[in-house]
Amino acid sequence: MLLNLDISTHFGILESNSGLVEWLKIMQGSARQATDDFHNRGFSGTPEAFISEKLDFLIGMLISRLNLVDNRVGKILSVVALVFLPPTLIGSIYGMNFRFMPELAVPWAYPLALVAMLASAVIPYLVFKWRRWL
Repeated sequence: MLLNLDISTHFGILESNSGLVEWLKIMQGSARQATDDFHNRGFSGTPEAFISEKLDFLIGMLISRLNLVDNRVGKILSVVALVFLPPTLIGSIYGMNFRFMPELAVPWAYPLALVAMLASAVIPYLVFKWRRWL
């Protein structure tokens, strides 16, 4: 029995709130009927344990779904970092103002540096696309 209504008379519930007591009796009967129905359907344990297991399962599924989304975001950020790191490195090396940089005397050094920056960004991207990592 979920609530012993005889005890409720000691606290003055019956005298002051007869509607509340009627509602408690109806709810007690509904809870008893739900518990009986739960056991008649072949479930073992208590309804609370059954619901708790289902909620644990749903929470686990939600957490794994959120982890998948986080992994996708992390993958995209890693690819962006890999694509932009080599051109940034090449540009920062040629941005240094040293007096002696032999390749600066070559007329095609600037276009070669631009091609190297472009290639170092495009090649990893194409490899990732070819391997279907993106």
